[in-house]
Amino acid sequence: MQLDGRTIQGDFYRYGYQGSEKDDESKGGGNSYTTFYRQLDPRVGKWFSIDPLFAKFPNLTPYHSMNNNPIWFNDQKGDKPNDWIKNKSTGKFEWDSKVNKKSDTPKGFEYIGKKDVDIVNNLFDNKSTHTESTYDIGLMGSDNEEVGNVQTVAFYNGRIDTKLVVSLVPNVETKYDETGNVIEKNFKGIDVFASTVSNVSAAIPGGSAMYELHDMKFTLNGKALKKMEGNFATEVANLPSSHYTRFVSAKTIQNNFGKEFNYSLNLNGQYACVSDKSVSILMMPGALGLVEENRTKINMLIKFKNK
Repeated sequence: MQLDGRTIQGDFYRYGYQGSEKDDESKGGGNSYTTFYRQLDPRVGKWFSIDPLFAKFPNLTPYHSMNNNPIWFNDQKGDKPNDWIKNKSTGKFEWDSKVNKKSDTPKGFEYIGKKDVDIVNNLFDNKSTHTESTYDIGLMGSDNEEVGNVQTVAFYNGRIDTKLVVSLVPNVETKYDETGNVIEKNFKGIDVFASTVSNVSAAIPGGSAMYELHDMKFTLNGKALKKMEGNFATEVANLPSSHYTRFVSAKTIQNNFGKEFNYSLNLNGQYACVSDKSVSILMMPGALGLVEENRTKINMLIKFKNK
C-alpha cells in the first residue's frame, strides 16, 4: 500500500513488493502485482485467483499468499515457497527449489521445513529460546547515624532475581535475482544471543543507587561470548541488562554430525552498586558472622542433537 510522503514513483524500476512486477494500471500505484501464475493485492495480502496448487495445501485457503507469513516466505511465482532439506550422509543443510513439501524430498535427504528457524528446531529439540533463573539475597547497603551518644547502624537487605534468556537464530545468506526474487539460500551457522534480565525487589534508600552485574564471565562450552554494545529490546526489568553473542559456524555443526551432547552456557558475575562515588557489592552472611561476596551464577544446558 502506498504511504503519503514515503513513496517514490518512477518508470525506471517496475518491480516492488516481494520482487513481483507492478501492475499499476489495474488499481493504482503499488496496489497490484503480477506473477507468473496470478495477481496479488498487497493491501490485504491475498491473490485475485486461487492457488494453482491448492489441492496440495488443504489446510490453507487457496487465496493465501506466502503461507500467510511474508516475513519468512517469498512466493516468487504465485504458487509455492521452497524448503530446507538435510543430507543424511554429511549433515549439510540445503535449500532446494524443487522441494516444496515432505514428499518431494529426494533419496538420501531428510525434510526439514519451510522456515529458516526449522534448522534450529532440527538441531535443538524444537526450541529456539531457552531460559534459566536464579536469585540472590544479601546485604545491599548500610547507613550510620548517631542518636545522642549512641552510634547506630542500619543494614538494608534485598533480593535480586536474574534470568538468563538465550535465543538461537539461524544465520542464512540469501541471494536475489535482478527482480528481487530469492534464488539461493546458504546456511552459514547459528547466532547465539544471550541476555540477562535482572529485577531488584528491595529499594535502596534514597532511590539513586542502581545495581548492575559486574566482573562478568560468560562462556559457551568454555569459550567467552562477545559483549554487544547498545540497547536491545528485552523483558521488563528494573536493572540494566547485559547482552552477549557467539557464532557457531555451519562447518562446526556439520563436523558434529551424528553426535548428541549439551551446549553449556555459564554466567558468573557480581552485583555491584555505584553511588556517591563509592562502590558496594551484594554481600551475604559468611562463617563466624562475617560477610562475603555474593556472586551470581547460572548454568544452562542446551541439548544439541545432529543426527
